[in-house]
Amino acid sequence: MSDKRMWLIALLIGLIGCDHYEYRLVMTPRGQELQRDLNYWQTDTAGTEPTTMPTSRPSSDVGPGELERLQGVYDAPPVRRGSNVVSFSKLVTGRMPDDIGGAGWYETYPTPLGTAFAYLEQFRGNDDLLARQEQILSAVNEMADVLLGWLDTQPISQKDGYAALREFLTTQVRHDAKNLALMLKHADQRWPESTDSCGGDPEHDLVARWLAYLARRSYIDRNTLPQSNEFFDSPAGLMISISRAAQTRLGTSPAVAELASMADEDRWPAMRESLGAYVMTTEPFARRRQQWEDRKKEQASLAQTDTKPSEEEFSARDYWSAVFEEAADFGSGSGFDSGGPDRLVVFLKLPDEPLFTNGKRDADQKTVAWDFRLPDRDEAIQPLPEICYAMWVQANVEGQQAHFGKLVLEGIDLLHYCMWYTNLPGPQKQDWDALLARLTGGPAVLDTLKQAQEAVEPASQASQPADRPDYDRYWMITNLIRAVEEPAQTQPAKP
Repeated sequence: MSDKRMWLIALLIGLIGCDHYEYRLVMTPRGQELQRDLNYWQTDTAGTEPTTMPTSRPSSDVGPGELERLQGVYDAPPVRRGSNVVSFSKLVTGRMPDDIGGAGWYETYPTPLGTAFAYLEQFRGNDDLLARQEQILSAVNEMADVLLGWLDTQPISQKDGYAALREFLTTQVRHDAKNLALMLKHADQRWPESTDSCGGDPEHDLVARWLAYLARRSYIDRNTLPQSNEFFDSPAGLMISISRAAQTRLGTSPAVAELASMADEDRWPAMRESLGAYVMTTEPFARRRQQWEDRKKEQASLAQTDTKPSEEEFSARDYWSAVFEEAADFGSGSGFDSGGPDRLVVFLKLPDEPLFTNGKRDADQKTVAWDFRLPDRDEAIQPLPEICYAMWVQANVEGQQAHFGKLVLEGIDLLHYCMWYTNLPGPQKQDWDALLARLTGGPAVLDTLKQAQEAVEPASQASQPADRPDYDRYWMITNLIRAVEEPAQTQPAKP
């Protein structure tokens, strides 16, 4: 796609500042607590490997606003590593602190036979998909209402056929604009750095979908499709395309002809100036200008500098950039951006491979790692949150050997056991603990388990719904019997 035809997308993508934060989060399980060590610094270059710290060149400032916020979260002063890197440390249980932005949990499920562990955390972003879609549609409606309001002030509103043209713009064009915006939202690929293995390019794929949609609805000429650049060339070209679709649907009328004429090269500069002046009189403009001014004040407060506030004013161009950004759901880290301004590298130290994780396991370093680009914390348009998760277990080898004479539960079987045991009501858990107390190893273990199995064995599998406690207990005892009867395996060495 030529640079000229990128005007529509260029309106949607904000410029990302050079300086950003880099966070390196290292977590070490310590039983029911999780050691959380956070290092952060401000930098003007992006690192590539998450194995060292810093992974990029720190700047001379660690960001006073962010430093003060993190001190409040950790309720402790930072430890400085040199002049540019600061560290915070905390032992946490349950809910993770909102340090980087987001929400997370570390849970343990202890039992006499072993413990299951779960870590889940999401960082920044917005997972309210319905609200995001409503925001897109609301922004398209706002643009349509402003443009229609402007047309109502122009001579075109006095032309024959304007009522029919306005109805077409209000309904069909508005509907099509929403579909084009939703195509952008559902383009889940990152902005491509190179062609994928199938030879496709996400940018080109999206444009192809747009072209097919627009040609089918007569916005562009199917007979001269390779040369039909009007829609992408400029806002004036967009008006030409809309007038073409209106002529196909409504036929030729003075109002339709005037719409195309307004985009003529000689008239468009005046039209653009008129539109800009009108926009600045509208309620949406005043509302977005107030939001812009509020963000500037907040950013200045966080920066804690004595710099004189900028005298820059919110312009009509700023308005269109803001509303287009919402209409296309284009925030930093969105589908057509290489990622947010901040970077997060997470390490979870685990001696053994987890049962489930979406991170990258490094057996040599005994870690699971994640590496993300994050949107700015105050970005108005947020992508889906980045998410980390891992589940693992630790068998109580001595406890199992004492009860069964060998290791009988590990891996996924131990996970299932921990989930079942920790959800038992008090009386049932006491009853189960009493059964375990009777299991002291030796040849009597199987007999004791089989007697317990017979006591809760259902008359038939169909007669016991899966949510009945006796049914679950029966199958848990059955699994233990099967594990005890299996040949003994080499026991792991004690740490």
